[in-house]
Amino acid sequence: MADSFRENARQILDYLERTRKLQRDLAPDTLPQNLQEYAATPEARALLYEVLFDDGIPLAFALSSETVGAVVDAPNRAARIERLWSRRKGILSRCAEGLDSVTAAHLGHSVELARQALEAYQHGLHGPAQAQAMAIVDTHYTSHAPQSTANAVKHARPMEHLQGKVDNRAFPVHAPIARAYARKYLGSPTQGREAEDPPRELSRHATIHGTHPNQYTKRNALQALVMVTSLLRLLQDEHRRAAFTRP
Repeated sequence: MADSFRENARQILDYLERTRKLQRDLAPDTLPQNLQEYAATPEARALLYEVLFDDGIPLAFALSSETVGAVVDAPNRAARIERLWSRRKGILSRCAEGLDSVTAAHLGHSVELARQALEAYQHGLHGPAQAQAMAIVDTHYTSHAPQSTANAVKHARPMEHLQGKVDNRAFPVHAPIARAYARKYLGSPTQGREAEDPPRELSRHATIHGTHPNQYTKRNALQALVMVTSLLRLLQDEHRRAAFTRP
């Protein structure tokens, strides 16, 4: 009985702490504009957190508010991915506009590569689009991001360790990317390991190391394009804010 009471109390305390974290980390005025409408209440923030962090679906900066609402309102991850897919034409147009808005000189090469990935997708080449989009994302965390941010995104174990290690405005961009890193795929069986199929969900490791039909899909490629657009829009936003506050 005592053990059961302690477990129930622990679950309640964990829920309260998570709710407090959500209220702090996803407060509407700290979020990208396209997400603010969907973070007005603790319940809405909990749902937004689920989509970004648990499902790993990118939303920040790159999608219209209407599309964000349609995705968030869907009942589960599979339905949310289908909502994205059903709006792919508008999403691709929005990604193109978003990439055009990234003007910082140091991001120019990445933007050009992202445009190439988008064009490949529009010409039916979803495999090259997915691979190139994820390579841009991976290059940022490997070569350009502050070490603390790179570690938080690439090695968040458990995933909740990402919270508090990136600022509130960046969290909705980094969270889906961290989920893509967390979906591990070890590749071909070696040293006694059994063979495994790559995951069906978008995964950094399976995109790089597992060129398999499970991983390379039109829906995953679409998410990768949204993900890289979100990241580049965030980096542009951070560049603009830094310039604005520089003495």
